[in-house]
Amino acid sequence: MKKTVTAIISVLLVFTLMFSLAGCGAKGKIRGSIKSFQKACNELNVEAAVDCLDPSISGILKLGAGLLGGLTGKGTDEIFESLSGLLGEHADSFGVESFKTLKIKVNDVAANENTADAKVTLTYNGLSGEEKSTDATLELKNGSEGWKISGVRFS
Repeated sequence: MKKTVTAIISVLLVFTLMFSLAGCGAKGKIRGSIKSFQKACNELNVEAAVDCLDPSISGILKLGAGLLGGLTGKGTDEIFESLSGLLGEHADSFGVESFKTLKIKVNDVAANENTADAKVTLTYNGLSGEEKSTDATLELKNGSEGWKISGVRFS
């Protein structure tokens, strides 16, 4: 009887460990996706930032860049490069403060198999040098290309 109880407890511990490690793996991949987005933003690499977004969003942005490229005779990569310039140098003229650096601190991740919410703190230094922070929740979807950002809610 004692061996049976010990065996049952051992099996339960193994399953608990497996499920907790599986959750850590997903959370690690989610954090990696957010880190890739942060890196792309800091490098003003619009194309890489768009690739971090859910295909239902990025597809529309790529289609728009392709259409604009067709109208102007420029390639999609040139359109994204032009957007990078707007974000970096001319954002103030559009009433948007550009940033020198963006940090995304992941405070908590709640995930299931296909969706996740990552509670984050966004901190950036504007062109004025002043550091600003805001809390937000990044919504992510897990698809064939991995975890992608599908939305954002500001607190």
